[in-house]
Amino acid sequence: MEQNASQRQDYLFQRYLQDTITGEEYAELWELLRRREEPGVLSGRLQQLWEAAHDAPPLLSDDQWAEKFHQAKNKRSAPLYRRLLPRVAAAVLILGAAGYLVLRPKPAPAPALTAAQEHIIKDFPPGGNKAVLTLADGSELVLDSAANGRLSTQGNISIVKLDSGRLAYQPTGASPGEVVYNTLSTPKGGQFQLLLPDGSRAWLNAGSSIRFPNIFAGGERKVDITGEVYFEVEKDAQKPFIVQAGGTRIDVLGTSFNVQAYAGAPMTATLLTGRVKVSRNGASVTLRPYQQALAANDGDLRLVNHADLEEVMAWKNGLFWLNGTDMASLAKQLSLWYDVEIIIKGNISQRFTGTIPRNVNVSKVFEVLQETGSLQYTFENGRIIVTP
Repeated sequence: MEQNASQRQDYLFQRYLQDTITGEEYAELWELLRRREEPGVLSGRLQQLWEAAHDAPPLLSDDQWAEKFHQAKNKRSAPLYRRLLPRVAAAVLILGAAGYLVLRPKPAPAPALTAAQEHIIKDFPPGGNKAVLTLADGSELVLDSAANGRLSTQGNISIVKLDSGRLAYQPTGASPGEVVYNTLSTPKGGQFQLLLPDGSRAWLNAGSSIRFPNIFAGGERKVDITGEVYFEVEKDAQKPFIVQAGGTRIDVLGTSFNVQAYAGAPMTATLLTGRVKVSRNGASVTLRPYQQALAANDGDLRLVNHADLEEVMAWKNGLFWLNGTDMASLAKQLSLWYDVEIIIKGNISQRFTGTIPRNVNVSKVFEVLQETGSLQYTFENGRIIVTP
């Protein structure tokens, strides 16, 4: 009997994750959860199913899941269908001292909006694969609307759009031809991947750019960037790879690393594998894996040991990674990815910790944040207003 109940619970929970569960099944699932006498074991099982369904990292310990189950199980005031099952069973965002909140709750049906409300309230979709390629002659190619295939030819180099999010520079002959420089730029709400002529790869975050030659001639491979770019560099001991980010120079032989160099913010270079040398204003540091060079606004170059690589690489992995993040810093991240102006009115002291997927509409992000009780949000004239 216990085995059958467990199997039924797993089946219903998977239906919940797939958004195919009916109201009756939802009530049945809650009743199965409510009757269980071992919430710690139950919680661990639900988390395993969540992670298997979404290829997600562990979000809570068994003890934390058990505590959330205990809180939900003892809550009696809300109607059955609106109890805390989503808070127990779904992916959870840990938000400081405010508690645990759901990333993908199953909400009750919202009341219908009036025509006036529909006109006022708007949402902003997540960013996507968008970029503009500016060629050496100044002409521009909008890559998100261009068809896949060959876009242009520069000497013996073909510029090819591989798919909706990747651009490649492919040699077509033995002779290198003339060296010319192109620039790949992503707008706010955009990202793109570039396969450079030497086979190195560059991933551009929103609001970023990379200027590079169509051929790496001579004794070095040099590119200039703004914004945030992650590199996986092909090894070539005879031709070092150099990244110029404002007043900072990064020398590479073959490695993977992330550079963040947005205007008005400190530059960071974080090493995942290999070795790089970071130089600025006559000072330099050599990075080993898990180390980060930080070029502060005062010009000093500092070494950070034990950098959090999951946090650094979260943008490339489709996440906002919050680690005691204040509202102003979070607003900058959201504004860049959703291409929307976010205005904070009043003092919001709450700091946020957890992960939020980047592939949801911005309203879903603020719904979660609002559940902390520390802020409210409204859409006004194409902007988001955030208040305590």
